[in-house]
Amino acid sequence: RDFAAGKVTGAMVLTEPDAGSDLQAVKLRAFQETEGNWFLHGVKRFITNGCGDVLLVLARSEPDRSGGLGLSLFVCDRGPTVHIRRLEEKLGIHGSPTCEIFFDNTPCEIIGERQRGLVTYVMALMNGARIGIAAQSVGIAEAAFRVARDYAASRRQFGVAIEKLPAVRDMLIDMKIAIEAGRALLYETSRVVDIEIGYTKRLEEGPPEDK
Repeated sequence: RDFAAGKVTGAMVLTEPDAGSDLQAVKLRAFQETEGNWFLHGVKRFITNGCGDVLLVLARSEPDRSGGLGLSLFVCDRGPTVHIRRLEEKLGIHGSPTCEIFFDNTPCEIIGERQRGLVTYVMALMNGARIGIAAQSVGIAEAAFRVARDYAASRRQFGVAIEKLPAVRDMLIDMKIAIEAGRALLYETSRVVDIEIGYTKRLEEGPPEDK
């Protein structure tokens, strides 16, 4: 409810200095005390909205097991043991801080089953996030095209707007073609994902009962 009301923000905390695209290399440690409580210790980097209130953290719960099956997913609050060490300097998207975070024995709770953090939960989250990032990219490209188009319409050289010059016109056309191709791919991918989710839900629910 607080998320929906905008009172609370969150972050998916995955990337580390030596584990970006290869999340199987995550090293941030999750350990249990004798009473069974979980804690997090280590560094995460390039975390989108890492200063959020609730953090989903991918961590290595099985120190003797390498790869994805050594990882579990945890949730924690941004309390006094969660330190934002720095904010990355970025070209754009300044409304969303990208952070480096140090977890100093941060209390947390495990989500779902142990060792399923990457192979089950994070992959499901990432597949949805990829479509969102694709939509964001199409939107940014469209905004850039509109700025370029308006500038080309207002800037005059040789007595005409530069949008009339073949070289500039061809650049604008190429931009628009690339954007529309990306938009079509985004829409088709979203359609396929919706169908897959729908079929998966129907399979999980089983065949409808005869009435």
